[in-house]
Amino acid sequence: MFVPYTRNGPQHKEPVDASVDATSPHAAAIILADQQRRARNREYARQSRERKRRELEALHEHDNSLRSALIKAHRRIESLEDSLARSEHEISSVTQANHYANMELTQLRKHVAKVERDYSVLHSWMSQHAEFVAAASSMYNLPQLTPPHSRP
Repeated sequence: MFVPYTRNGPQHKEPVDASVDATSPHAAAIILADQQRRARNREYARQSRERKRRELEALHEHDNSLRSALIKAHRRIESLEDSLARSEHEISSVTQANHYANMELTQLRKHVAKVERDYSVLHSWMSQHAEFVAAASSMYNLPQLTPPHSRP
């Protein structure tokens, strides 16, 4: 009994008996079964190809959506990095301005302290020499100076 093989396996599920006449009902049933099997196999192969095509299209679509999401994420990251750089520059500018303002405030405090010392020394001298100050004020029509404790 010979069963012909192809690269996909045996061609017939049932071996073809050489003693069977090709026109007999048994041979016709075998041929019909073989035709039906081949038709089923073609349909299965077509469905498999269609399924693989749909899966491949879905994978391409998914890949494209992931790629576009990745591009959007990269753009967002670049935007956030630019915003961060601007914020850091602004913070640096404000910090530098604050440093200069603190330096100026320190200088002003030193100046105010010096002026207060000078004012205190002047009024101390004026209180020790009150008669001279009164005479000079009346002689030159100077306004009356207020003592340090009555300053606002």
